[in-house]
Formats: sequence, C-alpha cells, structure tokens
Amino acid sequence: MSGAVRSLLGRGTEPGSAARTTVALELVGVAAAATALVLFGGELSLVAAAALVFVWVVLPVEYALAAGHVALVTVSPDLTGLRLVVGVQAGLGVLLVGALWTATASPTAAVGWVVAYAGLAGGIWYVAAEGGVWLSVALLWVVLAVGAYGLHRHELVTLGLTDGERNT
Repeated sequence: MSGAVRSLLGRGTEPGSAARTTVALELVGVAAAATALVLFGGELSLVAAAALVFVWVVLPVEYALAAGHVALVTVSPDLTGLRLVVGVQAGLGVLLVGALWTATASPTAAVGWVVAYAGLAGGIWYVAAEGGVWLSVALLWVVLAVGAYGLHRHELVTLGLTDGERNT
C-alpha cells in the first residue's frame, strides 16, 4: 500500500504529528485541484477529478502531481481558462508543500520551494504573454538546466560522493 493511506498508516497518527499535518496539507491540495477541475473544467472534468483523487490515495505524491497536470491538459487542452489553470496549479502547489514538508522536515524549506515554484510559473507565463513562445521556451530550458545541475550536486553531497569544498 502506498500513497496517502500508507502515509497515515506508516507514520505516527497522533494529533499534532508531522504525518497528520502532511496528509492534511496534501488533502487540502488535492481537494482544491479536484474542485477547480469540476467547477471550471469541461466534459471530462468529473472523471479527471476522480482519477486525481484515486491516484493520490493509491500512489505516492509524485504520481498525483503528474496526474493533476495530465488531468488539467485533458480537461482544457488549450489551457485558456485562467480560473481552471490557477485553481488546479494552486491545489497542486499545496499538495507539493505537504510532500516537501515531509522530505525536508522544515516548513521554511517547503514554503521556499513553493515560492520558487510559483515564481517559475509566473515568470514563464509573463514571458510567454509579453515576449513570445520562443523566449519562454528558452527561459524554461535554462531554468530546467540549472535545476537539474542543482539536483545533481545535491545528490552528490547527500550520497557522500564529494570531498567537500577545498581551500587552495
């Protein structure tokens, strides 16, 4: 068993525990994304929202985040509905906060990641609206390259594969 159900069963579920806070944040995020899909989506919105909730309950958060984006594109392929996009992305952002809270064990780091996520989304959106599609594609590639390098360095340090900083 995995996903939200395993999160509650595998960790402490006493009131005030980190597991309850994490699952509560994830629940609020999934509920917000599913509600936005149903309220502002098209014909397939109810099925997409149900699939999102099912994936969140059964699988880990990463899959629920991916399922939310797939549901968003399925319901509105051209992404023209501002309320739909903002509602689903906000819900998925809160879902991400819950997962990051567990991964980093620090609410400050989780909030920092969400601010970075929102800044990236807003920056890409602004550049796409003002500067054209190719400029936003180039900006996205640069951000992804820097992010991938940062993750690579983080993994090297986490796994102990570096000697650390050398003073020469």
